[in-house]
Amino acid sequence: MDFVKPVWQRATPWLLTIGFVLCAASGFFYRNVERFSSSDHMIRHTHRVIVAITKAVSSLREAEAVQRGYLLSGEVSYLTPYAPLVQAVNANLATLKSLTADNPYQQQRIARLEPLIIEKLADLDLTMAVRRDQGFQAAQRLMVNNYGRDVMDIIRAEVDTMLEEEERLMLQRNESAQSAYRVSIATILIFLASGLLLLLLSMRVLRHSRRVQQASDLARHQHATQLEEKILLRTAQVRQLAGHLEAVREAEKRAIARELHDDIGSSMTALSMVLEGHFRRNADIPDVAKSADKVRALLKEVTHSTRRIQAGLRPNTLDSLGLVEAVRELVAEFSQRTQVVSTVELPDDDTAISAALQVPLFRMLQEALNNVAKHAAAGHVAVTLAHDAQEVVLTVKDDGVGITPERAGNTETHGLLGMRERAAYLDGSAVIESQVGQGTTVTVRLPLSNGVPASANQKMAVDVAAPATTWTSPAVDCSASL
Repeated sequence: MDFVKPVWQRATPWLLTIGFVLCAASGFFYRNVERFSSSDHMIRHTHRVIVAITKAVSSLREAEAVQRGYLLSGEVSYLTPYAPLVQAVNANLATLKSLTADNPYQQQRIARLEPLIIEKLADLDLTMAVRRDQGFQAAQRLMVNNYGRDVMDIIRAEVDTMLEEEERLMLQRNESAQSAYRVSIATILIFLASGLLLLLLSMRVLRHSRRVQQASDLARHQHATQLEEKILLRTAQVRQLAGHLEAVREAEKRAIARELHDDIGSSMTALSMVLEGHFRRNADIPDVAKSADKVRALLKEVTHSTRRIQAGLRPNTLDSLGLVEAVRELVAEFSQRTQVVSTVELPDDDTAISAALQVPLFRMLQEALNNVAKHAAAGHVAVTLAHDAQEVVLTVKDDGVGITPERAGNTETHGLLGMRERAAYLDGSAVIESQVGQGTTVTVRLPLSNGVPASANQKMAVDVAAPATTWTSPAVDCSASL
């Protein structure tokens, strides 16, 4: 993408200039929005002040009207709204003080206005008291001195001055709001123009870079394709090597098992025959008769161990009778060795399972049973082998202590890892499901190398056409030769 650099280099000064203009316009716009908002707030505040002044004077005038009505009629009912009006005058005056707390000039006028209002209210109270106590004539004489009217005129003058001040502030704040509005409109226009320039410049850069991006995508795609082909090739080679190594290991195990059977087995049989002849010829010797039982027991134990090692390396049953019988024999041996009650469920035959799959399945079953013996502390194990037209499934389920998900997925647990790798080499899977205290289930699924009819997926118990057999641990006679 080197040939894109000159385009960006030419565009950089424009981008910086437009970016600066956009930032400046945004700052001016924000500042004017704040100014407009402040002016709007002050205009509303001025409205409230004007309303408070008007209400205070209006309430005082209404109180004066109530006083005149009472003086003329003498009816006490005219005085009913008087007390609320006086309270309204005082409340409006307090509100006016609060609203003009930031205006010292208005505070000075309120300071002059407040005693005048108090004096006016006192005059109203006095005239109404004289009317009530001395009659209309006395109140009339008190009224003709025009004292109350003079106070009211002074109050009106002060109120007019205050209203003029608020109107002046209103005009000033309206002008400030209009100025902020005009600047905001201009800022928006500048912002839009800068955005349009930036859009045009971006479109030009995009047009130049699109061709480069397409070429780069094509190169990346070709590289990814080549890399994927290499990975597939290496994976196939690794799997082929793993299969070869597995075949070599199995061949070595088969050779060792054959050596155990042919050489050591024959030697043990010959040794047993020689010793038995010696024991019969010297049966009358007490020491020989006494040691004969010990020697026979040792020979029996060695024979049993050799046979077990041979079966672990390569059971003869797997080669001679097939996977089903080998699984049945392995589970029986496991049950005898560990005293764990075991059940197996097997198909009618294993002809659909190729020889390439029988040995891995047998080895994975061995590993699963070894894990049960070492770690599960189980009382029962169920082994199931089944297949259909597509795959063969081996399941080993125990009721032991279970394992944690972290340990089940631990790549350093070689037994479980080996099972997964064996299954992966054959394009299958090995899944371990477990909960602590609720046992473990190992499920191995391998695709069949050749198809089998669906009717082949028939299962049988350990005893043919009978329920699953519970293997116990009878005594094993190992005195015979290998």
